[in-house]
Amino acid sequence: MFLTFGKKTNVNNSFPIFEPSNKIFQPTKGNILSLAALAFFIIISVVKNPHPYIKITAVVLVLVWSFYITTNSLRYQSLNGKYEGTLTFNATDLSINERKINISEIKTIHVGTSDYEGKERGSKNIFPMSNGTNNLLELTLTSGEVIKLFFKINFMQHESLKPFVISLVKNERISFEKALEVLKLDDDFYINKFKNELNKKEPE
Repeated sequence: MFLTFGKKTNVNNSFPIFEPSNKIFQPTKGNILSLAALAFFIIISVVKNPHPYIKITAVVLVLVWSFYITTNSLRYQSLNGKYEGTLTFNATDLSINERKINISEIKTIHVGTSDYEGKERGSKNIFPMSNGTNNLLELTLTSGEVIKLFFKINFMQHESLKPFVISLVKNERISFEKALEVLKLDDDFYINKFKNELNKKEPE
């Protein structure tokens, strides 16, 4: 018999679905501005006595580029794809746009939540921060259908997955260890708190 646990939550439990682009290189404002600044720098370095307007343009471009890299426009990784729909995790089901899938329909599930918006990808002075779209949901339904999609997670949004994850554990779709991984729980205090929530009995 299928078990249901927890109540439906509406607290930030919806995530944008991300559709990656097949393009290897996708021009961005940062790419274009950097190439333009480089081109003008080469021109004034190679051409003898360039026109004053060219010098002025090159200086302006370098100043604008310097300002640009200190703003959020270049602090975040380029979005190589587009947002297409919404993924919502509820206590006993998930919704992909208008399609609702109950946990009872899920044979196997993988929820990868290693990424989030603002995650550092190395030195902040060299690598832009992540845009949080490298999170994978992969389902195999009892019907045999396989669903695979990526979704965006904002900073500190993992908590909103908890009711869904609790139902997954109680219905033996994922292990306790996997649940900790999905929710990013590694502190003893929060792990014990999660155990208590798992063992809490629902009112009759």
